[in-house]
Amino acid sequence: MPPDPASLRLRVFAAAVTSLALLGAGAALHASGRRADAREARPAQRAIVRATGLPDLALSSTARWLRHPTQVERAAAVQD
Repeated sequence: MPPDPASLRLRVFAAAVTSLALLGAGAALHASGRRADAREARPAQRAIVRATGLPDLALSSTARWLRHPTQVERAAAVQD
């Protein structure tokens, strides 16, 4: 006898909820690991900031808008 449509929908829903919960847990574990790695790299980043005199965000490629015009990357594919 074929499975009841309501039972099938419930199983699909349960599988989706379980998958989302596992993905969320995986994302949380990954973020925890990245946070630990960043904590270990922080002293080296602070030493670079002290040595160059540049703000910390200017050393990140995602903060290009904070850089002084003399620090821009002329060969970058997309300029701001």
